[in-house]
Amino acid sequence: MITVTKQVVFSRSAQGRKRLADKPALQAPLPVGRVPRVSRVMSLAIQFDRLLREGLVRNTTELARLTHVT
Repeated sequence: MITVTKQVVFSRSAQGRKRLADKPALQAPLPVGRVPRVSRVMSLAIQFDRLLREGLVRNTTELARLTHVT
């Protein structure tokens, strides 16, 4: 009996189709620099929205008081 072991990696093409690859694609290094302000503010808005939807804070007034953001 012969056993063959091989790593299989699935990736997605630009059109969204799954592709089979022999090895994982190399990760591109993260760019060095600052995150744009609009990206940081949008990230905060998404987190605050999640807190409100999940009921972890009662309303926007409580959220503003806790986070010191107006």
